[in-house]
Amino acid sequence: MDEQLQQAMMAVAATKKLSELHEKFAANLAASAVEGPEIGTFNVSSDSIAISCLDRNISMLSRAVVINKHISALEYDFVTRWKDEELSILRLYLQPGGVLTRDPNGKEILCDFNNTYIHRNILSALSKSLLNSPVYAPAEG
Repeated sequence: MDEQLQQAMMAVAATKKLSELHEKFAANLAASAVEGPEIGTFNVSSDSIAISCLDRNISMLSRAVVINKHISALEYDFVTRWKDEELSILRLYLQPGGVLTRDPNGKEILCDFNNTYIHRNILSALSKSLLNSPVYAPAEG
């Protein structure tokens, strides 16, 4: 088998594994939060994840990312509308082992995808990033 075909086959297998993991992750987010901080909520449907955090509507976009020539993780980009544009507030990465991290290489661990307090962990990271974003910055001038 030539190298390009082998790489494509490995990409298909990695994508399938990450898709299955994403389904489990989404199911955990769809479950009721054990501890309900008042800073936000999750609305999970079969094809999207929407979040309300600090009175902002945020979409969670996902895509597979390549690291060292291999599909290695799912990137979750949390975006909100700001001044007629989509503004990326936070990126988290779901690693093949089920760990949610702040970096694509898996070194800054946030929590496991099935952590009891996953809602709180994500909302806490999201609210911190949101408060440090242009959305809450003072107007210039």
